[in-house]
Amino acid sequence: GQAVVLSEGVTNAVVSQNQMTNNYGYLNLAHTSLGAACEEVGMIGAAQGGNQWVSNVVDGTGSVGLRLGNGVVGSQARGNTMKRVGQFSAAASPWEVTGAVGLGNTNVVVSGNVVESDATRTGSCQVSGEVMGLEVSSNTLSGFEHSSSLGPLFVAGSTGTRVLGNVVMRSRYGLWLNSGGTGLVVEGNQFSDVRGGDAVMYLAGGGGVRV
Repeated sequence: GQAVVLSEGVTNAVVSQNQMTNNYGYLNLAHTSLGAACEEVGMIGAAQGGNQWVSNVVDGTGSVGLRLGNGVVGSQARGNTMKRVGQFSAAASPWEVTGAVGLGNTNVVVSGNVVESDATRTGSCQVSGEVMGLEVSSNTLSGFEHSSSLGPLFVAGSTGTRVLGNVVMRSRYGLWLNSGGTGLVVEGNQFSDVRGGDAVMYLAGGGGVRV
């Protein structure tokens, strides 16, 4: 199964200083659906959020390291380390921030985390769907060098996401903005050792972008 799940109305919880190793569980007996090692997801009619994911180590997952999903409001992921992510998946997502119509994801902060990709599979830290007011700041993202990688940070949707003061090293691309994202702000980030021929920032749609 999964290491830690906060769901269906959990608020103001703290998940801190845990070592989560080899999180390879499936969500079903048929072994066709992999779960995130850590996940927070809300439901219609139940407040969800204000939770803190702090200083945890996620080392080895079948799919996603941390998913902050539908209906989450104001939760924060700070100072976590994520590595060997997606060992059973074609694509590895160290963390994902996602929202759905009617269950938007609002004012989440992902800051000060260290993410290491081993470049054995494609994958990115992902932002998608009904996401509003996300802050991605002061993270260190490295090793996203798989030949099919779209970079360490892939924004495919969202409104008002702020990407501030992150350090990106040894990767294909740096930031990829796909169609659907609006109001993206990219400031004060450092990009080094981006693969030759790849853009540091690739803008494939969206509106109101400030770089």
